[in-house]
Amino acid sequence: LISNTNPFFRPIGTETSHRVAFSYAPVAGNDVEYDLWLKGVDLSTTLTWRMPGGWRAVALLNYGRTNTEVYTPLIDTAASAAALSGPGLTLTNALNPYDLTQTNRAVIDRILDRRTKAENTQSQYTARINVDGALFNVPGGGVKAAVGIQYMNQGTDAIQGTGQTSSLAGARLGDNSRDLYATYAQMNIPVVGADNSLRFMQAFDLDLSARYDHYDTVGGTTNPRVGTTWTVTDGFKLRGTWSTAFTAPTVVDETPTGSVDASIDVVQTGQSGTLLLAGDDPANVNRPSMVLNGALPNTQTPQKA
Repeated sequence: LISNTNPFFRPIGTETSHRVAFSYAPVAGNDVEYDLWLKGVDLSTTLTWRMPGGWRAVALLNYGRTNTEVYTPLIDTAASAAALSGPGLTLTNALNPYDLTQTNRAVIDRILDRRTKAENTQSQYTARINVDGALFNVPGGGVKAAVGIQYMNQGTDAIQGTGQTSSLAGARLGDNSRDLYATYAQMNIPVVGADNSLRFMQAFDLDLSARYDHYDTVGGTTNPRVGTTWTVTDGFKLRGTWSTAFTAPTVVDETPTGSVDASIDVVQTGQSGTLLLAGDDPANVNRPSMVLNGALPNTQTPQKA
């Protein structure tokens, strides 16, 4: 909307304002460049100890980190409106929508100096010790076992904000982390093997395992697993398993309320028809809107199966 406070205003008749549709392409180009950076690192090391009786212990240390950074260019609608019909406009600080090339370049640069920055860094530390080996023999073969303990730390650090390039350093912050402790055990029992095979049962293996996980955010869970492998004949096996499962919410889902992932933004936007309420005047698409970002309340609960 340009008004007669703008020295570039071209009235039709006695009107004091009117709307002008225009593109910034003549001064900003036909293309919009979005900047996206993806960076990641993963470091792992293992140490293996060989012990008597065929037993071994394996220690694992792992560190992983990913960073995603996105810059989205925007039009500063408030600066544009002020340069079109604000008070105190002159040929130096006014926007000419009929011919943008006649506008002072400093005015164009100010209107185009707006972008959204979204950055998220996620990290994970893992330390694990696993011990495995043979326990004793049964008619079907040697019984093998494995036990282990594990520690894991998961973290997320998010930044999100909209403003001038120089002010994005003050964007909102949201971060969260959690610790996970686990212990597990597994046993493989060859009930039927080469020495006691039967007709239509060359081998029958039984796998028993259990795992206990403790999250400092959602508590502990124990999940057993029973698996069988029945070798009927050469090239033909039947397998079956039964187990329980537990999936905790992600560390992002658990980010506290008030952070980037569960926050209220004041969005100065136009032509956003999805923000209209039933029965709203269509012109309300241009009104400032309150937008709630993040997951729905009471949905960040563990999934069990």
